[in-house]
Parts: sequence; C-alpha cells; structure tokens
Amino acid sequence: MGVATIYRVPHGSVFMVRRTFFLLSLCIFILAFIASCAPSNQIKKAEAAKSSASSQTIYMPNRSDAKKAMRLYRQASRSFDLKLRQHLMLASAKAFHHAGKNDRYLSILNEIDPKQLEDSDYVDFVLSRAEIAAKNENWLSAEAMLEEKRFKAIDSNNKVSNSLRILELQIALGIKLGNVNSYLQKTISLAKSLPVSTDQQIFHDQIWGLLNRMPFDALNKEVAEDDTLAGWQKLAVLAREALGDRESQLAKFAQWKKNWSDHPAALTPPSMLRTDVFSENPPRSLAILLPFSDQYLEVSQTLLNGFMTAYYELLNQTGDGPDLQIYDTSERRLQDIYSEAVSNGAQMIIGPLRSAGVRTLIGLEELPVPTISLNRIKTKNLSGPENLFQFGLSPLDEMEQIAYRALNRNMERALLIVPDTGWGLRASEHFESLWSNHGGEVVSAIRYPENISDFSPILKPPLHIDLSEARGTQLRRFINNKLITRQRRRQDVDLVVMIGYPEVARRIKPTLDFLYAGDIPIFASSHVYGGLFRENLDRDLAGVEFCVMPWTMEGQLPIELQPNVDLHPALRNFYALGYDTFLAYRELIGLRLASIQTPIFGATGILTLSNGHIKRRTGWAKFDSSGVSTISPEY
Repeated sequence: MGVATIYRVPHGSVFMVRRTFFLLSLCIFILAFIASCAPSNQIKKAEAAKSSASSQTIYMPNRSDAKKAMRLYRQASRSFDLKLRQHLMLASAKAFHHAGKNDRYLSILNEIDPKQLEDSDYVDFVLSRAEIAAKNENWLSAEAMLEEKRFKAIDSNNKVSNSLRILELQIALGIKLGNVNSYLQKTISLAKSLPVSTDQQIFHDQIWGLLNRMPFDALNKEVAEDDTLAGWQKLAVLAREALGDRESQLAKFAQWKKNWSDHPAALTPPSMLRTDVFSENPPRSLAILLPFSDQYLEVSQTLLNGFMTAYYELLNQTGDGPDLQIYDTSERRLQDIYSEAVSNGAQMIIGPLRSAGVRTLIGLEELPVPTISLNRIKTKNLSGPENLFQFGLSPLDEMEQIAYRALNRNMERALLIVPDTGWGLRASEHFESLWSNHGGEVVSAIRYPENISDFSPILKPPLHIDLSEARGTQLRRFINNKLITRQRRRQDVDLVVMIGYPEVARRIKPTLDFLYAGDIPIFASSHVYGGLFRENLDRDLAGVEFCVMPWTMEGQLPIELQPNVDLHPALRNFYALGYDTFLAYRELIGLRLASIQTPIFGATGILTLSNGHIKRRTGWAKFDSSGVSTISPEY
C-alpha cells in the first residue's frame, strides 16, 4: 500500500498565501483588460510578427474528423498572415479528406492560392491536385501538374517525404499514357536520390513492375548514357527470356549480379527475384477442360495448340514440364468432370471455355484448387470463389482503353459501330456506361448483322446523310430540278468506335469516307488486325488507330508466335490466348501477391490480376498505306 505525502502550510502563513493569490489574480485581470483595449492594428502586427507558416505550431488533428477539420478552416479564416492562412487551409483540406469529406476537400483546395504556399506546402498541394486528376482519369492534367515549372524546380529535399506519392503518380502516368520508358527513367532517378531505407524495396518493386510492361525490343535497346537504367534493362531482358521458368530466372539473376555487383538492384533486388519472399513453385499437375464438340472443336484445338507451344518452350529450356490431363466437357456435367480431375491429382484446373461453365463455377461456394477459366463474364455483385481466376479475350478491357484515350483527348460525342452478337453487345453496353459516366454522349450505337455487305444504309441515318439528301430533293422540287446539291454529314461527332474483324472493317472505313466522315478519328478494338497486313486490302484502313495485341507486332515478344496463317483472325487470337494461359499458370503465384504484383507481358497484352479477373492491356497501333506501326497512346 502506497504512502501518501501530505504538505502542511504553517498556520501563520495562511494569510500570506491568500494575499499573494489575490495580488496575482489582480495582475492577470489588469493585463487582460489592457490586451482587450489594444488597437486591432497592434494585434495584426503581433500576428504578422510570429514569422511564416512553416515555423508556426499549428493544431493538427490526431484523428481526422470533420469537427477538427472545420476548426482548422476557422483558424485559417481568422488569420491575417497570408502564408499562414494558406497553410491552415491546406491542413484543413487534408483533414477533411482523411475524414472522408471529399466534396469539402475539393472545395477548400480550390480556395487555396498556390503562390502564397511555401515550398513544402506547394509540393503537397500539387500532389493532392494531381491525385484528384488521376482518380478522375484526367491523366494529361495530372501530368501537367507534375511538370509545372515551380514543382520541378523545388529541390529534392522538399520532396523526400512525398517520394512514394510522386512514385505512385509517375507509375500510373507511365502506364496510362503509354510512356513507360520516360517515367521509368524518372522513377529510377527518384530512387537513386533517396537514402537507402525500407522504401527502397518499394521503389525497386515498382521499377520492376514498369520494366515488365515494356516490349522486349524496347528493353533490349542499348542505353549508353545511364548505367543504372542499362543494368535494370539487362536484368529485365534476362528475366523475360526465362518467363515462366523461375529456376532459370534466378540463375540468370545470380549471373547478372556478378557483372553488376554495385547496381541498386543487386543490393536491393526486386521482391520477385528474392528467394526469401517468393519461393513457392507452380503446380506440377494440371487438368485442361475444353469442349471438343463440332461447334467448339476448332477453337479448343487452336487454344490448346497455343498452350502447348508455351509448354514445349519450357520443356526445351529445362527438360521438365507439368503433367497434363485433358478432359472433353462437351457431353458431361462440368461439376462431375471438375471433381474427377481433382480426384486424379490435378493441382490446378485450366478451363472451362464456355461462359455457362464459368457461371457454374461462380455459383459454387469454394473450389479445392486454383482454377483459371478461359472466359470472363460480367456479374453484378459476384466474383466467384476465392480460387477462381477469370481469364479470356473479353473486349471490355479494350473498351475501357478506348474510352479513356478519347476522354483524355477531350472527345465528347461518339458513334459506335459494333457487331450484333452477344460479345458485341456486351462491349457496346460497357463502353456506353463508362462513356456516359464521364460526361460523354453516344450519338448512335449501330449494331450490324454478321452477314452485312453494304454499310451505307445503316450509316447514313446516324450521320444525318439521309436528312441532307431529303433537303436536296426538296430544293430541287421547289426551286429548280436541275439544281446540284451536295450532301453534308452532321458535324458534332468527335469519334467513331469500331469493333469488327478485318473483312468487316475494310467495308466500314471506305463507307465512312464516302459519306463525308473520313476526317472523324476512328478507334478500333484489336479484332481489326490479325497479325497479317494485306497491302491491297488494308490500305483502305489508313488512319485507323486500334488496340494491338503484342503477338501481332514484330519484336514485342522474345519469340515470334506463328499460328496458322490460314486461320481466321479470331482463331489466331485464341492461339495467343492459349499461350498466355500457360504463362498465367506459371506466374499466378506472383500475380496473387498484391503488394508486389508484377505484370506479365503476354501475347494478348499486359496481364494483371484484379478482383479475381486476369485483365489485359494492349498497346496501340495505326494503319497507314504501307503497313501497321505502333504508336504511343500519349495525347
């Protein structure tokens, strides 16, 4: 039990204590009265004399909530010091943001005068605005903010605390604007300027992610002026050559370190090349579930051929490959086949191909082994069991790329031309939803039948050519039947979005030219090009820009895929899908590690994993009179 210490005041001292307390209270009252009578300009001078905002002790909420954020805003409103006022407003905006009051956050940021911000606050302010622009997919605006003269001129010491925010924006800009190489160099430069710390691993993982988004020929170029960048690219080339073969990648990395022992990546390797982080091996036994019926026979065989191409590549490199079981899903219940495959020792399932089979798997409570489907379907609120990874040639990813590219070029009114098929309608609906949510308008969505030969009758009405013709007929009837009139199309269409295979696109583009719409930009999905340029036929597509699968462009992959030239472009793409499915199986473990997720540069696009969906991002290319060339999607 503790002992209390009691202090006693001698009896004779009580009067002295009371007197002292009275005099002290009187002094405080007098001082308060004098302060209250002081002129207001003296208060202003006193506040201004407190020095600039950076040296103030400012109330910052430990827990960001609306009340404390509002208190900061009131402090700012009462302040006569311009720098202090802007500093407090920025602090208030951030507090509202942390409290989830994003409307208030945005409105206060718009009140701030950046000219009155000190450098550290200015960096924070620019990054906040850039992050808002990026969230709204306004990538050109975000890029312009990071390129502002003052922001670039501020010394790196003021940016160290925000380095991860800058890094995330640069990574996103490099990906979204298709200017990976430029932002790769900026990211490497930023990483080099920072002291070695735990952040270094984050930076190197992000750099590795960017490198894995670059085409093979871009990685393989000589970089004489920057040894650090050259070392990174050399390492990425070695890893890309052994994609899908982890043991070979680690052996190549060990050899690379002998030649680049002082390189930052040798001192702090990307997590994907660290055995202590990533040591699990891909499954050894696979079951492939495909429908080998009349309707699906050619698709399944072509897809399987692509899969086996990648399989034999691994076999040639290592002399070893996984055990394969192949099941025909045409006649039996999918659940029965799936259970049989697992009972026979399958550690991973590849398939099914048909959308009905994917829906069946989505409806199950759990899947005993990882399963990569060969089709992706869109569901409202259901992604399926944890072990299901939906993959396929869904056009939805490309519709998003087309939409965001057009939006960043300030296009607002689009004309859609899509096939009247299930996948064509899904692509159209996805684009229309995304486009309208960002303030765009679809002036018309034309759905053409598969057997169409003449596009003029269905393209005239949405272009208002029929109305122009009717006006000309009326003029000749009422004024002069010999009057020569010229039809005019509507002038408010910013963009044509075209989905169709080459034989269809070769009819759509000339028809648009004939109907006075040849000057409207055309963005197309990857269906428009199957890897074979037919000069006499494809010259009519000159000017069309389209999402391009890497396998169709020379030099983008370490090896060139060679599906049968006599196959329809759709089947040639299924061959590439089979090839990528093998890569996805080999690299799935890495894709699932969200903190260090590394994209796969595949044949059908750059593959990433999000919410159980393996998504594709293609490059961009353009037809001209002599061929097809890659273009940057930067606007």
